[in-house]
Amino acid sequence: MSESAPGLRAQKRNETRRRLVDAARTLTTERGLAGFTIEEACEKAGVSRRTFFNHFAQKEDAVLGIPLPREDDDASTHFLEADGDLADDLATYFAERFGALDVSKREARIIGSLVENEPKLRSRAFALMRTTDSLTISLVERRAGLPEGDPRAPVLVHLVGALNRVAVESLLDESEGTPTLDQFRTALRERLGYAREILSEGQK
Repeated sequence: MSESAPGLRAQKRNETRRRLVDAARTLTTERGLAGFTIEEACEKAGVSRRTFFNHFAQKEDAVLGIPLPREDDDASTHFLEADGDLADDLATYFAERFGALDVSKREARIIGSLVENEPKLRSRAFALMRTTDSLTISLVERRAGLPEGDPRAPVLVHLVGALNRVAVESLLDESEGTPTLDQFRTALRERLGYAREILSEGQK
């Protein structure tokens, strides 16, 4: 029983997060971002306000479906504990983070439409990207034993992050459903391999 408990807790947490995301997006579509409160989103999702803030920092984050990154989440822990190639492990980290969002092609279109029509969502999305980048850079510094501010950490994070966006866009274009974690990981590592080939060619 104890072995399955963490898995059950994670499943329940994901289901709660999904209900909040669906409620926030539906209300935004119907009323606009300013047309509803967090309390109304919670009521529609059947959860408490306290539960909301266990998942999201603010209303915009629920609409985007992006929880604030933490240094103790599963993806971060796996990355810090891994002992393989640094870039490959970082690719797995990005794949785990995006895979956990459970975004299908249809949902990507919905998010894109909402962001286009709601300036606050657009600015919040950029703010979350900056926050995520800062955390990821810190994780790379810790994992690689680099001093804070070492320029190699942000270069690696921004390179793999850009490849991740290319991989995500490609997978969402190719599939009507929700890509799996393995598909994300394979697509990103494939593109990381392409980048390595090009950089190697440039050194010859």
